[in-house]
Amino acid sequence: MPSDAGFRWTLDADEIELDSALRPVLESAVALMTSERMARVRRCGNSTCYWLFLDETKNHSRRWCEMASCGNLMKVRRHRERHRSD
Repeated sequence: MPSDAGFRWTLDADEIELDSALRPVLESAVALMTSERMARVRRCGNSTCYWLFLDETKNHSRRWCEMASCGNLMKVRRHRERHRSD
């Protein structure tokens, strides 16, 4: 809906619909996409993973959605490739 500052997006808080359960997720996504933090959204470095994450490290160096899953998997793959060529 138009406002003095441009456009404003609103949800009808009184609606009791099945999709109203998604309202907090949708509001959070819109807030992120319209903020400066959007520049820190990254895709996981694992080519078979399509998760996105918010890189909040000081030097913007985070590479994986989770170290315990994708990060470990990628490190094991690199380790095996290095030792296979020896």
